[in-house]
Parts: sequence; structure tokens; C-alpha cells
Amino acid sequence: MKRFTMVCLAMALVGMLCGIALAGDTLENVKKKGVMVCGVKDSLPPFGYVDEATRTIVGYDIDFCKTIADKLGVKLELKPVTSASRMPQLTEATST
Repeated sequence: MKRFTMVCLAMALVGMLCGIALAGDTLENVKKKGVMVCGVKDSLPPFGYVDEATRTIVGYDIDFCKTIADKLGVKLELKPVTSASRMPQLTEATST
């Protein structure tokens, strides 16, 4: 049992380190392209919804994305997504 636990912990650590390495590549890609793509829901107030007056997506999630993009010095591209389509769409956007 102790050996099994150690193997599981080792695998979790390797997975974490791989995730950190991929995140570093993503950050470099965002800076290189000059655009950060954020998948946001546009029908979940107050997190993200379409403002009827301006016809733009606004909300807490959008505010966070704008702040991060500003700190990185890149443009922000908002991509409306649903729960089911979020990961495939963002994966496609980052691979191009």
C-alpha cells in the first residue's frame, strides 16, 4: 500500500511539472502573438453577459481577462463559449 501511494504521488508530481512547463510555453506564445484569447460565457450574469446598450460582453470574468491582458501588454480577444465547447475552441485557438 505504501508503494502504491508513493507511485501515485510521483505521478501527480510529474503531471504538475508538465503542466507548469506547458503554461510557460503558453505565456511565451501569448506574448509573441500579442493577443490573449479568453473563452468567456456570454449568458451568465454577473460573470459574463452581453450589455444591451453597447452589444459587448461585460462582467467579472471579462474584467479579470482585461486586467491580465493589460499586465502582459497584449490585446484581448474574447471568445464566447458554452461549457461544452470551451475546451475544444480554446485548444484550437492556441494551436494556430
